[in-house]
Amino acid sequence: MNRYPWLDAYLRGFPGATTDYKAEWGFLHYRVGGRIFAITCTPDARYARHAGRPLVTLRCDARLTDALRAKYADIVPGFYSDKRFWISVYLDGAVPGDELRTLCAHSYDEAFRRLPRRLRDEIIAEGADEST
Repeated sequence: MNRYPWLDAYLRGFPGATTDYKAEWGFLHYRVGGRIFAITCTPDARYARHAGRPLVTLRCDARLTDALRAKYADIVPGFYSDKRFWISVYLDGAVPGDELRTLCAHSYDEAFRRLPRRLRDEIIAEGADEST
């Protein structure tokens, strides 16, 4: 069961957010400026530790990953990603919704700040145009 039915709309709501689906993996990527900031999937039986558990994988400042994993049993090293910079949150777990929103925003910010300035400015300008 997904405890966070709002998650897809929340991730799509960030300025410049786009999605693409990798069918052979069952991954839904959320991107900004071409950079992935979130991935949702449900790993199958090949991945025993995660099998059947829906999760979202998020970029995270390396200084925070260990503390988050220690605080929440449902935050684990990033599934199928660089465990130093990515975390996965089980969507059938007990991470509070407010905490998950904060982690999603942090992940978006981590990806956004790595974009070239020109692209960041374009995304900001597009967001301003849409709000008027």
